[in-house]
Amino acid sequence: MSEVHLSAGAAAVGHETKDADVNKLAIFGLVLAAMVLFGFVVTEALFRYSIHAGNAHRRASPFENANQIPPKPHLLVSDPADYEHYMEQQTKMLNSYGWVDPKQGTVRIPIDRAMALVLQKGLPARPEGQVTPGVSTPIETPRGDFGPPPVGVKGPQQQ
Repeated sequence: MSEVHLSAGAAAVGHETKDADVNKLAIFGLVLAAMVLFGFVVTEALFRYSIHAGNAHRRASPFENANQIPPKPHLLVSDPADYEHYMEQQTKMLNSYGWVDPKQGTVRIPIDRAMALVLQKGLPARPEGQVTPGVSTPIETPRGDFGPPPVGVKGPQQQ
C-alpha cells in the first residue's frame, strides 16, 4: 500500500492543518453568481425584444386558427359489404368482354375463354436452336444420378 506523507506540523497534531483559501472560494462564488445573473438578464432582454420586434414581420402559423375543426376521417363503415361489392366487380370483369384501352385496341375477354385459347394455341416460344442476342441460353442440368462421387468421398452406393 502507498503511504501518506504529512507535513511535520500535521503529523504532530494528527490532522491536516492547512485550510482552504476562503478568499479564493468567495471570489469564485461571486464570479459564478454574477455570470448566472448576467445570463438571466440577457435572456430576459432577448425575450422581451423578440416579443415587441417580432410581431412586425411575423409569418402566419399553420396552427394560428386553433378553433377550426379538422375534417372527419373517411372510415369504412361496413367492411364486409364493401369487400363483397369489390369482389362482385372483380368477378364481373373476369367473366365479361370489354375494352381495356380502345385507342390501343386492347380488349378484355373472359378468363375461361382466355385459358381455352392458351390451351388451343399454346404459349409463344422461340424455335429450338434459335438464340436471341443478349439472352442467355439455359444450361442442361443432369437429372437423377449425378455419377460417382469424388475420390475420398463415400457416396450412397459405398455405405
